[in-house]
Amino acid sequence: MDELSSLGERLIIDKLLSPRYSEQDGFGDDCCIFRLNETNCIVLTIDPCPQPMSWILGYDDYYYLGWLLATINLSDIASMGMKPLGLLTSYILPDDTSIQSFSRMLDGVDDACRQANTQVFGGNIKEAGFISCEAVAAGYGEYSNLIRRRGARDGDFIVVIGDIGLFWAGVLKAKNKINVSGVDEEKLMKNILTPRAKIREGQIISGNKLLSSGLDNSDGLYPSVKELALKNKVDIILDFSEIKWDPAVLHISKAVGIEPIRLAVGWGDWQLVGTVAPAKYSELIVKMGEIDTPVHRIGRVVEGSGTVKLSYKGKIGPMTPIESERFSQKSWFTQGIDTYIAELLNTNLIVE
Repeated sequence: MDELSSLGERLIIDKLLSPRYSEQDGFGDDCCIFRLNETNCIVLTIDPCPQPMSWILGYDDYYYLGWLLATINLSDIASMGMKPLGLLTSYILPDDTSIQSFSRMLDGVDDACRQANTQVFGGNIKEAGFISCEAVAAGYGEYSNLIRRRGARDGDFIVVIGDIGLFWAGVLKAKNKINVSGVDEEKLMKNILTPRAKIREGQIISGNKLLSSGLDNSDGLYPSVKELALKNKVDIILDFSEIKWDPAVLHISKAVGIEPIRLAVGWGDWQLVGTVAPAKYSELIVKMGEIDTPVHRIGRVVEGSGTVKLSYKGKIGPMTPIESERFSQKSWFTQGIDTYIAELLNTNLIVE
């Protein structure tokens, strides 16, 4: 009998879920959508929290587990450009979990929600022989302002909104025990310990209709951009040659002996990734600059059929699919984080 691993996440969605649910508003986006009336809507998302990178690196405080659980779900609300209503949480924990650990986890969830001007409004707790934490996040806003995955057009720019490369630079700093200044230490560890969902950014973008399509970068840059290419039946050409890398990213990439682009293509920085019409690009830069959020132009949309290409060292070719697709051999949950890191650092970026 065939197993889910014979398909992988994308084919599970296309072959098994889409025939059942594709008529639901929001299917294929980061959230499902419920219209309240002609003007307003509610969006909902649900996600579990994997083992945090902070724990893998030895920062095993339950606070970071709680914070990440909230961020994962609030990031989906942000990517749709909506205002968060709150979270429903579900905690399945071993019965010997300490009261202090559980309290720290609750602190992490509450603090991440507070930063996003929202709160936990209910949930569930049960005991089991393992840790499993999930949450449902709800948001609301004007239906016409929703940021959807469809809408990209030939000539649009591809942009990353938020930090780029800092998460993996921080991981390599910690794993390789690279010395950095106190300022860089804080900068490199913030996206590992307390990543921030781009709630405010999403609402500004949606309210001003600045992106033609978008999603949150929770799975890595290649799968995020590939999703936009497939959804919009276009090709996307990535080009990192004009990126102004953070000095901390440059420091770590030099210390490890790699190019900074490799620190940018993985998951972890919790950015928004989207397409923007050239006529809207300057306004996007200004609006994000007002709240000190960087915008990185990393490519363009061209006519095509769903291919992601990379302009790199004088060549343009299909980009190697560096990703962690669930229910596949490429998933880091299956292969382990060290295998994913090795691919991130060593794989040819263009398919030979």
